[in-house]
Amino acid sequence: MNESVTSLILIAATIIIGLVVFSFLGGYFTVQSAQVNDSKEAQVLSTSLQVKQLVNQEGDENYVVIYPFLKGYNGPLYVVAFSLSSFYSSSQNLITPAAPTFNGWVDINGTPGKMENVKVYNTGDGVLYDGSMMIYTTSPNAVQFINFNQGSTVMVWFLVNINGEMARIGYTILG
Repeated sequence: MNESVTSLILIAATIIIGLVVFSFLGGYFTVQSAQVNDSKEAQVLSTSLQVKQLVNQEGDENYVVIYPFLKGYNGPLYVVAFSLSSFYSSSQNLITPAAPTFNGWVDINGTPGKMENVKVYNTGDGVLYDGSMMIYTTSPNAVQFINFNQGSTVMVWFLVNINGEMARIGYTILG
């Protein structure tokens, strides 16, 4: 009798451990699946983003009109513009506001954006930037005006919020 009770307890314990492991794995793969879907959505938006720009120079100022066209997207578009120092080189492959080439925020449409602490992902699902940045909220397919000193270089990021996570879907360099 003791042997049958012990066997029953071992079988019950094995089943319980199996159910616990199965539920943990199910939760893990659900989260992974959601992250993969978010990354795919960011990649689709990235490939559909088209940025048209018109540059006008007057005196010491560059006046740039940017038109980010994002077909089929109805949510808000977040735009971030920052100036790069003279140490910037076009051969650099990763420029963020945390890089030594960062030289300050640039106003969009004549107004500063909202300073927010944000984590920005690239379309490859890695963290691109984690920190404070000046974000301007607009709608896709709307004209944006940026002016900056002649001789300066400005990087403009285009971000979208996908399930609570900010993803950079494109950028352009002005100047």
